[in-house]
Amino acid sequence: SGDRAADLHHRSCTIFNIMRGGLPVEGDRIEGDDFFAFLRRRNRILASEMKRWWQERMPQAEWRLHRMLKVASSDTSEFGRQATRLLLEYIPLHFSRRHGDPSRPWNRFSLPPMPTTGKPPIHYQGNWRDIFQNWEALGVSQPFLLPHMCARFLNATTIDGYNPYRIHQDGIDWEIPDPEDPWAYYGYWSDHQIVYLHRLLEKVHGFFPELLPEWLDAALFSTANVPYRLCGTEALFRNPRSTVTFDHDLQQIIRHQKEEVGEDAAFWLDSRKHPVLSTLAEKIFTLILAKTANFVPDGGIWMNTQRPEWNDANNALAGYGLSLVTLYQLLPFVAFIRRILECGPGELRFYKSLKSWLLSCNNILSDWEKRILRHRLTSQERLQFMKAMAQAAAAYREKVYADGPGETDRIEREDLIAFCNRLEALLRTTMDRNARPDGLHHSYN
Repeated sequence: SGDRAADLHHRSCTIFNIMRGGLPVEGDRIEGDDFFAFLRRRNRILASEMKRWWQERMPQAEWRLHRMLKVASSDTSEFGRQATRLLLEYIPLHFSRRHGDPSRPWNRFSLPPMPTTGKPPIHYQGNWRDIFQNWEALGVSQPFLLPHMCARFLNATTIDGYNPYRIHQDGIDWEIPDPEDPWAYYGYWSDHQIVYLHRLLEKVHGFFPELLPEWLDAALFSTANVPYRLCGTEALFRNPRSTVTFDHDLQQIIRHQKEEVGEDAAFWLDSRKHPVLSTLAEKIFTLILAKTANFVPDGGIWMNTQRPEWNDANNALAGYGLSLVTLYQLLPFVAFIRRILECGPGELRFYKSLKSWLLSCNNILSDWEKRILRHRLTSQERLQFMKAMAQAAAAYREKVYADGPGETDRIEREDLIAFCNRLEALLRTTMDRNARPDGLHHSYN
């Protein structure tokens, strides 16, 4: 431009944009003291034994993420799987950049000062959307981080198929009601959830094609215990803008348990204060079923968790809006998961509660399939379908809110593939019916 100040400003802005997701400190090399400090912050019950476990398995000079992941994955005991989970959670990044208006609570951000050692502090934080949006490009340039990014995403999803609004180096945050703060509200922002996970999983599969089929039946992933409780069917249809209750008692329990356990207290724990571990298949189908439960034939995905979508620029559609954007993202995601299933084992571990929900949804879709594919439903038919799906989801939530993930069973791969095929056909029909004469598609209804 000929203006040195303008050139420097543009250069610095470009660099900071590149750095939005954070930068690896030393590639995939692990600094032992920081890793052990991370383990203590996450789970003090596991940390001491896990430190010895790692020191016995390889000299610290050889600690690199990809080598450590191979070592941890070879131990399929419960302790070995917890070691794998925490290693996958550890992402050695620094200088992740804040994104968005800092007055909004989901954009809360701080940069730690440089330690006296002169080593860059390992630290990242941000709202869900911006972290995973920025990590997509970072993962392409640093592929060794992709499995960790996917695990970070999956570990933070909830038992009812949603996600907290912020993540950081040590865990997760959620919105808490505060009568003194006009921005303090709560609920689930559900858009971007599917598309960001899909993109990360696709990239993992491209670089490490054997990994996702192996993870399908590997119990490696935690589940966030966000103190939000979605309402039952009657309350949902009575007022879809008031559907989430904040569990203040659970919030206090988690706060006290963090003093004993560490940040892992924000996840569903077993009797030993270890996070309950789920398989990739269980995590993925919880997300798919949460969207399927809110599928409105011909309309889109019902946005009924008290928050709008970030795509919904006027933020006016929470409660009464249907997202075609999410439906368009769900369709290729389900197709991708079907292809991964075809590469996986013939039978998979599945929570009994989740299996019951999936079979209920599949039966409802089967009962309605011919009518939905043949013609647009009437308003009365559509309401009947929506209530059936909502009741199946509410029955699942009532069970898991009370008991946690619960006991496991087995499910045939072919049953999951058949469900995906049926759902794909129904989603595609709704997509086609929302095409516009100009070749574009509607975004919301």
